[in-house]
Amino acid sequence: MGKFHTLMYYARMGMRLGADCRSKWLLATMLARHKIMRTFGLKDRRSYQAAVEIGDREHRLHFRAQDIFILNEIFVTNPYVPAWLADSPPQRILDLGAHIGLATLQFKTHWPEAAVYCFEPDPENFRLLRLNTEGLAGVTLRQEAVGGQSGEAILYVRLTQHSASSLLPPGDRDAVEARPCRVRSLDEIIADIGMPDFCKFDVEGSEFEIFAGSRFAADVRCLVGEMKVTEHSLEDFLALFPRHEVRVRSIMPKMHIVYLWRR
Repeated sequence: MGKFHTLMYYARMGMRLGADCRSKWLLATMLARHKIMRTFGLKDRRSYQAAVEIGDREHRLHFRAQDIFILNEIFVTNPYVPAWLADSPPQRILDLGAHIGLATLQFKTHWPEAAVYCFEPDPENFRLLRLNTEGLAGVTLRQEAVGGQSGEAILYVRLTQHSASSLLPPGDRDAVEARPCRVRSLDEIIADIGMPDFCKFDVEGSEFEIFAGSRFAADVRCLVGEMKVTEHSLEDFLALFPRHEVRVRSIMPKMHIVYLWRR
């Protein structure tokens, strides 16, 4: 019964999000398609297109079946646009781990004048990121990872879950492809683009290394990110920002949305 309710939830989401009949049907049935493919061990590496309504705008979205969960996270729960920024919208945004650009689309919907700098190392994610942000003014794309220091590294790409691609080697190496990628430190990025007033991060385990190694991170006005860590590791991370106010929304015991801001 739980699985049935989940399918119905995603079907209703697709009907609300789609901007035309074809898109509504495609999105409404995407989770069922994804489940069927996985049940029979079939690989679905296709990308789909759907017209979606984001705020008061219609947008042509490019995505994979596996991305249906991220569509729900970003467009329904919308964790990366804090309500308290309504009166002082950010002007320069860093999107670290931009994936296929869904958070960036939300940023440009809520804060159209903001400049957004997207960093995404996964080649397939980056291809869709480029398609999804094409034509948006003030969006800069970099096919690079963010780490504790600049240089070259190996990115472990999980083909069945591109949202989990990481610089950290997984326990099961057979489930990923290892690909070389360019890494830039946060301080090098900030020296290049200027101090951001908002930073969104979803960097699959590299959070502490990135921000602990930065001289400038504590000066960012607002940071919002998803972290898959233990409570102890979360406390260590939050200790890096003693001047920020903190809010943590725990989705599961080891998955949290972290909000840090300075008034």
